[in-house]
Amino acid sequence: MDTTIQSLFNLRPPSAPQVRLGDLITNTKIGIEVEVEGLEVPPKANGWRRVTDGSLRDNGVEYVFQGPVGGLSACNRLKSLESSLAEQHPVFSLRTSVHVHLDVRDMTWAQMQKLILVYAMVEPYLFALCGQEREDNIYSMSLYRGQHQVSKLCDIFRLGPDAVSYTHLTLPTNREV
Repeated sequence: MDTTIQSLFNLRPPSAPQVRLGDLITNTKIGIEVEVEGLEVPPKANGWRRVTDGSLRDNGVEYVFQGPVGGLSACNRLKSLESSLAEQHPVFSLRTSVHVHLDVRDMTWAQMQKLILVYAMVEPYLFALCGQEREDNIYSMSLYRGQHQVSKLCDIFRLGPDAVSYTHLTLPTNREV
């Protein structure tokens, strides 16, 4: 049996799956972070934590899922944030972004490699959708433009799961507001 990401990093197994929403919305758990600026008073939103981020201006805040969810629950959290921000006129500048984290604990090493390769193939198109200002943004480095990152990734693929250690991971130090 192939090594799973969960066993490689000694992680807890994922909790019960979420309710799907139709054929297109998966129950795979995700975590989302949304950075916004220009908020007079950052409002609360159900299912989200508000976290300070030193790179943001004008009462900028990062909204972070309160734990990973999928399916209908993820959609409901996004609607909650949209409703909470509707009256505020949030600003999405070059300093802001949206991060989507995918729960891959149950993937095998081979599946994870395939996911990374698919991402690497579509990344240029994702950046093109965001426009030139994102392409040139120092806060958002692309994999395909970073020879050092590509070289490290090739090394990890070549050496296999034993080349990865938990000590190489950095945990976020953001502070909740």
